[in-house]
Amino acid sequence: MRFGTIQLGTDTLRYLKPQTKSFVALLLVGLSVSVAACTPTMRDAKTPGSFAWFDLVTEAPDVARTYYSELFGWTIRPPASDNTSVISSNGEFIGGLVFVEGKDDKPESRWQPVLSVDDTLNAIQTVKSSGGQLAEQPIQNQAGVFAVVRDNSGAALTLFDGSAGLPLDETAKNNTWIWADLITSNTSGAKRFYKSVAGFETRQDQSSGQAYTIFTRNGEDRGGLVWASKSQIEPNWLPFILVADLNATIEKSNALGGRLLARDGGTAILIDPTGAAVGVTTREGISE
Repeated sequence: MRFGTIQLGTDTLRYLKPQTKSFVALLLVGLSVSVAACTPTMRDAKTPGSFAWFDLVTEAPDVARTYYSELFGWTIRPPASDNTSVISSNGEFIGGLVFVEGKDDKPESRWQPVLSVDDTLNAIQTVKSSGGQLAEQPIQNQAGVFAVVRDNSGAALTLFDGSAGLPLDETAKNNTWIWADLITSNTSGAKRFYKSVAGFETRQDQSSGQAYTIFTRNGEDRGGLVWASKSQIEPNWLPFILVADLNATIEKSNALGGRLLARDGGTAILIDPTGAAVGVTTREGISE
């Protein structure tokens, strides 16, 4: 799978720059909530070094709910008492919508990965010793221990040591997650950090004629690593959704208040109406 050839414009910074906010609510998105809300097909064992799911952290949940429900046919439940809403696609859990209050008047949002680890508390220490930082104190519920951290370049992610998560290594379904790229100006530092924290090795793919770094764990591809100047974009994880028709998805996104940020063949980056970036790709785009 290859998504590393998209060229990012200079106005990407406006949309993808991470925010310094409280993420306590995000830590409470446990699978105990999701099981009650839908009938997910989940993993049956802990799988460290893989992404369990993705959460949209946003100051504008109502705007996001309308956009993603219309664009991908997702069901987004009303928020629970902890300001989180479970997202499902065709009755299967795929992530969470998390409301946070920002520190300014401009709503900002981002998609954030939930990384499966053996032990969250131990992983926090590894994050710190590898140049990252703990964003909020860890919280435990019946699903496991959650903690939001930033890697050594500032990209945010959630650590989770429970066994729940989206099924791995199955044929992806339309309108669900298929991939994620880490976009950073410090690719060498990212390789060291994620090897320590997630057990990621790396390999080079040059099938398109341009080098693209892929994170692997136990021989399985888990994500990509894309260099971008920090003057263009602050470090972020960018997840991708599989769609059947890219042109139709872009057209519908525009009609719903989103915009196209970049496109390369069968793969594109959209900016939703809340300001969050999300990738979309077709099966043809994967092989390009």
